[in-house]
Order: sequence, then C-alpha cells, then structure tokens
Amino acid sequence: MAKNQLPLCDKAFNRLVEGTPDNLEFIGQTITAALVSKEAGLDKGYLKKDRLTHKYLTDQIDAHNKKQKEEGVESTILELKRKLKKAENLAKGYKAQRESFLNSAVFLNGQVFKLENQIAELEKLNKLK
Repeated sequence: MAKNQLPLCDKAFNRLVEGTPDNLEFIGQTITAALVSKEAGLDKGYLKKDRLTHKYLTDQIDAHNKKQKEEGVESTILELKRKLKKAENLAKGYKAQRESFLNSAVFLNGQVFKLENQIAELEKLNKLK
C-alpha cells in the first residue's frame, strides 16, 4: 500500500497560503488540489476530493479560495464606493462652478445691455449736435 503523503500536502498547502512555496512559480497562483500536490513533490493528481482521507485538506483548499474570492469582492466593493464618493464630490464641485459661471454670465449680460443702452444714448446725442 502507498505511503500516506498527506502531511507533505498539508505543509505544501500552508506554504502556498503563506506565499512561500518551494517552487517560486506557484506564487500568486490560485491554490488547487493539483497545485498543492505538485508543491508537495507529488503527482498533480494525488489529492482527490472524493477520497475521504483527503477531504479535510480539499475542504481547506476550497474554503481558502472562497475566502480569497469574498475578500476580493469586498475590496472591489470598497474601491468602487470610494470612487463613487470621489465622483460625487467632483460633481458637487462642478455644479458649484456651473452656478458661478451662470451667475457671471447673467451679470455680464446685464452689463452688456447697460453699455449698449449708453452707446445708443450717446449716438442720439451725437446726432443732435
């Protein structure tokens, strides 16, 4: 009967989780049963979900990946909320600028109207002379 290699796989899994695998090519890869087996120096098909003796480790692998995925989703949500808040603040600033520009335009339009009236009056006075 084959020797139980689960302790090797358990250590390999821990190294992968910690980001310190013996095989540096495995850094940053999604942890799978095949990857754990290869990190342990075994054939990639050593760990099987349907083997009762392997179940605790394959369940740990699945739980780790689920947690990583959830943390990734949570950090994505937080990042999107931060970007939304920033966009909302920019929108408020742009709205205030727009209001200021509109007020300036209305004021200047009034000034142009007054100046045009003054020019018209001066032209009338000039014609009378």
